[in-house]
Order: sequence, then C-alpha cells, then structure tokens
Amino acid sequence: MGRRLVEVHQPLSEHIDDDPQTLPITLNAAMTAFKQAPQTDGTVMERAMNYRSGMPIDVTRHAEPGPQSL
Repeated sequence: MGRRLVEVHQPLSEHIDDDPQTLPITLNAAMTAFKQAPQTDGTVMERAMNYRSGMPIDVTRHAEPGPQSL
C-alpha cells in the first residue's frame, strides 16, 4: 500500500482584514472522500489542516501493532 500525502496551504483572503490562518478551509467532494478514507489518519489530517504549512505531510493510517510473538 502506498503513502497518502497532503499539502495544505493558506486560503486566499477575500478581504483586506482576512487572516489566512483563521479562514475556514472548504473541501471539495474528492478531498472529503480522501480525508474520510480508512487509509487516512484523521487526526494527522486535522493537524495538517490546522497547521497549513504547505509542505507534504504523510497522513497514511498505519496498522496498529499487534501482539508480538516470542
């Protein structure tokens, strides 16, 4: 299975007083499906959307470690 990467950038302001860090991010249908996919770690995705660094972030959900055999 491949990695799922996302880049979240600051939205463009519509008014001179808009703060891009606090403007809401609206996801289209494809990005909503990407965010809700079982392969996407929702917690990491939310952090990426809040941080808005513009850098690629790995949002792949990794398998939970199972019991280890001795």
